[in-house]
Amino acid sequence: MEDSNHEMVNMLTPQIGTIFNPLIRDTHSSYLALSNQMGRIIDFFGAPPRRNVQIPQVQNHRPAEMHVNRPNAGNLITQVPQPVVEPSALGV
Repeated sequence: MEDSNHEMVNMLTPQIGTIFNPLIRDTHSSYLALSNQMGRIIDFFGAPPRRNVQIPQVQNHRPAEMHVNRPNAGNLITQVPQPVVEPSALGV
């Protein structure tokens, strides 16, 4: 970069700062005000606060069934039925 470009950048930096710094500060404060207003709107239109009500627990006095009736409970390997082929279909 040439020396003249360095001088130009050094001259423009404070001027750009005087323009953008207040703009950024104002934008931030406007976003804070918007956030505050949105919170007020949420409070106005929001759901009513939840009531803290104790729900009685229901006791099941009948024990759960532990035995499941499965036809193939002991044998994990199941035989797959094979199709029946007529000898005449094989050309014999």
